[in-house]
Amino acid sequence: MNDSPRMELMLDLDPRLLKIFASVMHCGSVTRASERLNTSQPSVSKALKRLEELVGFALFEPDGRNIYPTQKAQLLLESAVRIERELEETKQRILEIRSERPQDVRIAAISAISAALLPRAIVEFRKIHPGVPLKIELWRRELILSEIDAGRVDIGMLYSATQSVPSGFRILAEAPTLCVLPKGHRLSEKQVVTPEDFHGEKLIIYHNNLDFADPIWRILGTLDPSPEIVVEASQGAFLRDLVKHNVGISLLDGFTVNDAEMRGLVIRPFKPAIPFYLAIADQGQRLSSEAKDFLRLFSEIAVKIEADMKNLS
Repeated sequence: MNDSPRMELMLDLDPRLLKIFASVMHCGSVTRASERLNTSQPSVSKALKRLEELVGFALFEPDGRNIYPTQKAQLLLESAVRIERELEETKQRILEIRSERPQDVRIAAISAISAALLPRAIVEFRKIHPGVPLKIELWRRELILSEIDAGRVDIGMLYSATQSVPSGFRILAEAPTLCVLPKGHRLSEKQVVTPEDFHGEKLIIYHNNLDFADPIWRILGTLDPSPEIVVEASQGAFLRDLVKHNVGISLLDGFTVNDAEMRGLVIRPFKPAIPFYLAIADQGQRLSSEAKDFLRLFSEIAVKIEADMKNLS
């Protein structure tokens, strides 16, 4: 078997060619791409021809004065854009290292965690590292997993409904599901709220497409008549604020319920027990000292909340 074409591709695939290719794809023409890149049309055309030689298939089909991308070009575009982005990130990191500026701490979390845990950790972190930038991304679970695997995020955070968490993640703390009520609500008199108590109530809960909320939805699905779901959302703080405005009652994780903003609301244990597991992943030894400090502070807050929730129950 002759591996020389594959070897040539590995050795000669210039990222600059991919950048030019992506520009042509986005601009729709060689002319507009050359203007965007501040280079000549012949240079762009030559780069496309060279890239086609390296990949071994046609990227564009001519039609008069215009060109149209092939199906294979469409398949290549996503990888080309990703490589271009990674190169820009690498350049930025080189500049940071060269200038000896503090490195960013890059954190990705599901939006539910932003209600209480992240803000508290950020406040504490800023006390000891006021000059270190934090880049916080609130993403869906799938994107967090891929960005952690690619090394583009220092710390990833998510909730899990079970102790089985994605590879590379570990359970940091556990908190129960609690019922959150407006002050004066009829269920405030109960020591423990159960699903049967939801009859006639308006519920505000985590969205049914969130995997960590599956146990809640399974329980609600067994009720007859079904409770009225008035709002579904992915962010605990949003659900909490709606309860404050008497839109309905909610089932929230103990990490959110521990927030000081819960003052003025009534919190009751919910049975059957539905645990929320806080899972975390990081880049290990590759973490900067600043990122390790953030991880330590975040972990301390989460573990303290776990202890507080045990005392509540």
